[in-house]
Amino acid sequence: MRHLISIIMTVSVAVLGLSATPSAGDERYDRIEFPNVTGETTITGYILRSGTGGSNRWAVLAHACNGVLNGKGDIREKYSAMAFQLKENGVSSFLVDSHNSRGKNNICKTKDAHRSATPAKRIDDHIGAAAYIKKMYPDASIVLVGWGPGSLETMNTRNNLVSRTEQLFSAAALFYPPCRGGGGNSPYSPYAPMLIVVGENDNWEPAGKCEDLIREKSPHSAEMELKIYADTHHGFDNINQPVKEYKHASGRSTSGSNPASAQDAYDRIVGFFAEHTGAR
Repeated sequence: MRHLISIIMTVSVAVLGLSATPSAGDERYDRIEFPNVTGETTITGYILRSGTGGSNRWAVLAHACNGVLNGKGDIREKYSAMAFQLKENGVSSFLVDSHNSRGKNNICKTKDAHRSATPAKRIDDHIGAAAYIKKMYPDASIVLVGWGPGSLETMNTRNNLVSRTEQLFSAAALFYPPCRGGGGNSPYSPYAPMLIVVGENDNWEPAGKCEDLIREKSPHSAEMELKIYADTHHGFDNINQPVKEYKHASGRSTSGSNPASAQDAYDRIVGFFAEHTGAR
């Protein structure tokens, strides 16, 4: 498998230079437009290039329901924290903006029936981003880092779109995904190794559901790993977010930062990608 990450190291938010949220117009990011894989929609993306990894090590970052940009039009700190962690390890990041490309930003309080960026469309966008990278750099090794709806299904061979398109991701790491579906006659079956990180106290996307998903996965599934963080809630990688109850489309859940869990997740993700892409 092609190399992805050459150095495993611990990089804190302070070391990454994130004293302020990088703007979408930040010169460190290239703003581009690309078609999703079906060609249905033109999607905006933000590229943070690694200065050491050349053009063959990439990560597609798939945002959560809050969108890649904050209310001021700046890239949210938690996505930049992950992108800069990868950059320090020789990996370029491609942040996909599924929401603003469809005229919305934060849709966490929007019911599923009224969301323009449905999980199916998000899958379309994620695969389209990987295809865009492959068109630019045919030898690129690409991984997926996901937070929101569609990330889990982007790797599922039983998904209709995934089964009809080239499988472009060599590994995936997901923060507190909605571990629903699978089991019965259609167990979950990712085509590449996957790491899931979730908080023990997550009452929005409970860790137990991810344990069930992995236990009931297809016998043909690629390797799946689960890391559950003690005393940790949903959104634990958010930057400086108080732990409290927040309202969303499905009700109310507790969310908030846990810097120690977030840093361990960053390091674990870097190591997981290194292990499963042959990089050292």
